[in-house]
Amino acid sequence: MNRKQRRLFSGALSLLAFGLIFSLQLECRSQNKAISCEVWQDQLVRTEGLLTKESIDFDNEQEMFNAFECLLKLEKNKSPSMMGGATRLDVSDTTGFVSIEVAALYYVSYLFWKDWEHAGLMALTDGSGKRNDVETVEIAFKSYNDWFKRIKEIGLKKAREKKIDPLAGSGVRWY
Repeated sequence: MNRKQRRLFSGALSLLAFGLIFSLQLECRSQNKAISCEVWQDQLVRTEGLLTKESIDFDNEQEMFNAFECLLKLEKNKSPSMMGGATRLDVSDTTGFVSIEVAALYYVSYLFWKDWEHAGLMALTDGSGKRNDVETVEIAFKSYNDWFKRIKEIGLKKAREKKIDPLAGSGVRWY
């Protein structure tokens, strides 16, 4: 092997070692550090740098409970989110961007059901035709908070197995 080949080989090995060390650091960091409340809340107001379905550990009970708690703190935040509208291709209706509080409840359901398309539209309704009105959203938050207390007692896995709906018995549903 001549001098130029050794230099290229040495450079390639250095890059490989750097890449391996960097990826191991990221892996260790991701295993040891929970997603912060700020990151969960940012999912509602950002269009870039969002968590992907592959980057969320839906079966990590502590992580999901942290996310639920963090998102439920957004009650009464009526600022616009960057989320809204139809969530599936079979829905032609739209709502435009929804408030942060409505987006937070939708995101909690997404994390619980592991299904972005758990509803056709990011709209809470009581069946009267109104969508995301103040009273309906207040009822929904009460229901979600009660649900959260219940599933913390029985555990995430069992709650999913029993399909415990956060809106059950509230008279409110996702559109």
